[in-house]
Amino acid sequence: MNDPFETLGLPRTFDIDLRAVEQRFRDLSRAMHPDRFADKAPAERRLAAEQTVTLNDAFRLIRDKMNRVLTLLAAAGRPIHETARAEPGLLMEIMELREAIDDARTDGRPAEALQRRVDARIDDEESALREAFDGTSFPPVGERLDRAYNAGVRLKYLYRLRDELDALE
Repeated sequence: MNDPFETLGLPRTFDIDLRAVEQRFRDLSRAMHPDRFADKAPAERRLAAEQTVTLNDAFRLIRDKMNRVLTLLAAAGRPIHETARAEPGLLMEIMELREAIDDARTDGRPAEALQRRVDARIDDEESALREAFDGTSFPPVGERLDRAYNAGVRLKYLYRLRDELDALE
């Protein structure tokens, strides 16, 4: 698989300016759009189509925070596998929050306090990723990479929980 950061000409950081990435994506899309190669040889047209697919895939991965985390960690040599589990304390917290979400859903109560709690936890984990993938050196090593990996595993659960809360609203 191609490196989506390289495809879009971006540094390998967690924190990115999505508007700038969208603009970069649009500019690259226009430059390599297959219609611009309609009068070219079949090999050139095929290459343009392949590059467009690669560009679209890169943009999709970079735009989504969890996919960005997974991509960064995989490139750093610490991929998060489907079987990766968070520590027991987080799993208990997730269970309690899910029960609270179910109670709010059943009672028809607003879940703003739950949303704030989950958002605060997400902010903490995203801060760890910002520090690990700060653009100064890639890949992070040692304790920095361990913190990033653990934050990524936690975010896998917390983002799902936030999605559940969003659906409740």
